[in-house]
Parts: sequence; C-alpha cells; structure tokens
Amino acid sequence: MTTPANPPNPAANGGDKEEGADAVDALGALPRGRRLSPHQRLVLRQFTVRAYRDGASIRTIAARTHRSYSFIHGLLTEAGIPLRGRGGDVRKAR
Repeated sequence: MTTPANPPNPAANGGDKEEGADAVDALGALPRGRRLSPHQRLVLRQFTVRAYRDGASIRTIAARTHRSYSFIHGLLTEAGIPLRGRGGDVRKAR
C-alpha cells in the first residue's frame, strides 16, 4: 500500500486534529542533536506553549516531539511561561 504524496489534512476540513500537529510530527522526524531552523523552532515553541497551557507535562511534550526534557523546559522558559510545580500528592488542609 502506498501513501499519497500529500495526505489530506483533517484540520483543514474542520477535523479535530490540533493546529500545528502536522508540523510538529515533521519536526519529530529530525534526529536529536540537529539544529532547528528559526521557523522550526518557532513552530515547536508555539506547539509546546499551547500543549503546556492545556495541561500536558514537560515530559509528555518531550516524548511527543522527540526532544529532551531540558530542551522543552528551555523553550517554555524562553517564551516566558511560568512553570508549574512538581506533581505529587496534593491534599487539602484539614
């Protein structure tokens, strides 16, 4: 089975695929250690900020984009996003 050269984009047809996910999938194909172009870095930073604000953890974003934890942390810091505290058992005071 062959795939078309230009597969359909569900987001273009009102689908529920998140905006920029195709670009991030393409970025994830880059081997680690390869420098990103300014445009690639911008697209990745926009996706990272959106995902983090939507509640994804830095580790989840790193796994999704095939980047390191520290790279994603740096993108968020560079974008001026306040980072959440570490997770764990959160109990209400008695």
